[in-house]
Amino acid sequence: MRLLERCKSDLVVDNLDPKEFDRWARIGVDQDGIKYMPVAGICLMSYLISKRDEKLLVAKIEGDRFSDYWRKEWGMYTHRRFIWEDKWFVPSGFLKFGESPMNCAERLLNRLLIGEASSMELSTVVSFTTNSRYYPNYHHWHICFIYDVKDLKLNGSRPVWFDRLEYVDIARLDLNNLAVEGSEVMKQLLH
Repeated sequence: MRLLERCKSDLVVDNLDPKEFDRWARIGVDQDGIKYMPVAGICLMSYLISKRDEKLLVAKIEGDRFSDYWRKEWGMYTHRRFIWEDKWFVPSGFLKFGESPMNCAERLLNRLLIGEASSMELSTVVSFTTNSRYYPNYHHWHICFIYDVKDLKLNGSRPVWFDRLEYVDIARLDLNNLAVEGSEVMKQLLH
């Protein structure tokens, strides 16, 4: 009997409750074919932090006219208006499968901000969970790679997929006016 078949026969898979057993943070196919997938999901993201004095580069997303851009380029579903509307967005994006966090950061610099920088260095990794909005009693796991961007120069005018792109006083940014999961990232960075 193959190992996978033997494992399946040893488990009662009918009515299996994932909360009843330990699940490891190993995502993918194991040697025996068992797949691990957290119920409420995991996000791997890179964030670009560009500061001038006590100000942080943030944007207001134009999510109506450019919903296809946000979905196809950055994996963001703008029909979930509560995550971005009337909020400041810290430049960030999801990693693609197999992409390194640094390559994602470079993609953000080149294709989201359309800019250049003298350097980008990984400053920290922030890991936290939030209650899932879609799966009650489960947590969504965020792993965020934070890059400090030095001497950012934007090439040309503000990209059209932003309503605004500017440096805002950090004291004006709080947990309620930051888009996506920027508020949680900032909370982790400030503590």
